[in-house]
Amino acid sequence: MPKLNLSVPFFSNRGGNAVANTNRRIKAINDAMALTEDSSIIEQISLLSVTLSN
Repeated sequence: MPKLNLSVPFFSNRGGNAVANTNRRIKAINDAMALTEDSSIIEQISLLSVTLSN
């Protein structure tokens, strides 16, 4: 899974009570693992997502 290049100042500049958790959330996103690498499942769910979004 590609790592997100999120900028903490981007989030900090917007303020709010979520700023205190920004570093923890960025770390959680970057540490996330894919539930499956099976292309047949990924392609099927991707097509379903596109269909539902239209």
